[in-house]
Amino acid sequence: MGKIKNTLSDIDPDIIICDAVIQPTKKGTTIKRISIKTKERSRLCPHCNSEDCNINDSGKKRTVKHTPQSRVPAVISFIQRRFLCKHCKVTFMEHLDWLHPDLGITWDLFHAIEDDLKHKLSKKEIARINGVSEYYVSAVAKLLKPARPDHLPEVVCLDETAGDAEDQSPNTSVAPKVKYVTNFSDGRTGEVLDILPFKTTKKLAKYFTENFSLAERSKVRFLCCDMGKAYLNLAKHCFPNAVVCLDNFHVTNRLNEAMDAARIKEQDRLLSDGKKAEYDDLKRLNKRFKTALDNQPAKWGTRGKDISTRILTALERSPELQDTYAMLQYFHEIMHDCRDFDSKSTQLDLWIRTFETSRSDIICGAVKAVKDHLAYIHNAWRHGLSNATSESNNRVIKAIKNFSFGVHSFDYLRTRVLLICGRPGVDRGRKKKDKNTSSKIDLFFFDAFPSLEEYQPVYDWNTHPAAISG
Repeated sequence: MGKIKNTLSDIDPDIIICDAVIQPTKKGTTIKRISIKTKERSRLCPHCNSEDCNINDSGKKRTVKHTPQSRVPAVISFIQRRFLCKHCKVTFMEHLDWLHPDLGITWDLFHAIEDDLKHKLSKKEIARINGVSEYYVSAVAKLLKPARPDHLPEVVCLDETAGDAEDQSPNTSVAPKVKYVTNFSDGRTGEVLDILPFKTTKKLAKYFTENFSLAERSKVRFLCCDMGKAYLNLAKHCFPNAVVCLDNFHVTNRLNEAMDAARIKEQDRLLSDGKKAEYDDLKRLNKRFKTALDNQPAKWGTRGKDISTRILTALERSPELQDTYAMLQYFHEIMHDCRDFDSKSTQLDLWIRTFETSRSDIICGAVKAVKDHLAYIHNAWRHGLSNATSESNNRVIKAIKNFSFGVHSFDYLRTRVLLICGRPGVDRGRKKKDKNTSSKIDLFFFDAFPSLEEYQPVYDWNTHPAAISG
């Protein structure tokens, strides 16, 4: 009884405990039922602010949920008085500071659920910890509704990720499906400022122009995004002074797509020729082809020699695959070895001149994508900025969807993301491991390939085995 009294005295020192019992339920759990009395407080009428009020009747018996005590859910029972205002003749219930007016729970329990929503816990786990059903967790999340930001940061990061939720908009009778959402983050602090249920230029421009003035939008100095036209066009419409920065991650991702396309093309040729063993081995080398040079010793380990032999054998069969692999690894070499901006830009210009004359449509498409965004890539190198903030926040969004086994409501997804990532200093992903770096002599690429200055593309469609057999 003493522990219960100490716990309830935190919410109201005038509470009088009449009885407290632990009662088992049909589900095999136990509930601590606490019967209390409350001392009468102010009789102020909420309608006319008159204090001339009398008790109208015996009141209403209430049963509300409280925070668990000793891991046992607590339920508080009491009589809430009903008053009658003599001035406006309106009845109203007694106001209790510790009682939530809508949910039938105490404010302590409300804030406990709110704090749990800020951590990477599922709705079911939060309900179990606080001794309530999932309905109360959803109700608390619905009432929170984080506000939109009132200012723009100096560095704006935008990136899209899968939403797969329903937008419960009050303007439509049917909830539209939100397949993709836009992650709007602060590039300096890493905070998620807002989650938007769209990714088109028109809707994004409308959001920023309606919520932020031109003077506020003019304060944005940098916009970090991917190669999508929606974000690149947005900079022209909304942020007149922003410098667009495109980081290495999205460029490397585009080259990895080219590597996959060349590998799949070669797999199809081998399968049509009936070479099932070579087809299977090439398919197993999927991730090995895209491993950067400085990551190979750490990821391949003792199997490095065997993997490098298999890769060289596959490259000897396909000149197009060899040129694509060389294009990707030379780009990794530029990112890893070149430290200053001038050397990086010079080497990238040489890289473009070397591979833009290739007869492979796959290689030419990848080089053209880099060439078209060259100014944005230079901006990222010059200012040392990237879109890593949005990418790390996307990892948290995916984690929320994973431990929730899917999020059906966009409002719930937005609330959880802003509660977890809407503040600085949050762990947003895995920590980087120390790379087991090795000298260039240990990497087969530098033994089998010349330097970028000496490399000449070997792919010629007229001499390719598929063209000859065709």
